[in-house]
Amino acid sequence: MRRWNATRSRSRSALNNQIALLHAARVVPGEQDLADDGTGILYHLSVEQAQMQDQKHQPVPNMYNATITAKWTFRNVPQERDVSELIYQP
Repeated sequence: MRRWNATRSRSRSALNNQIALLHAARVVPGEQDLADDGTGILYHLSVEQAQMQDQKHQPVPNMYNATITAKWTFRNVPQERDVSELIYQP
């Protein structure tokens, strides 16, 4: 059980790192596989324009919904986790 918790913790930390990298870059709507970070975890990024409105019911530009999906294998069992983040880029 301890090894399973360490693996989950490592995947959570790796996803947080990928989100931090995402905030440092310009996001573009679309789908892409992300570069290998040496952890053995495969990452996929999906970005779409967020459909949001302000108080006057006007569209909010430059708002994106980004989802990073992490996939790996633990004891020959495929694992998958994802994290989504709302990103504003002026």
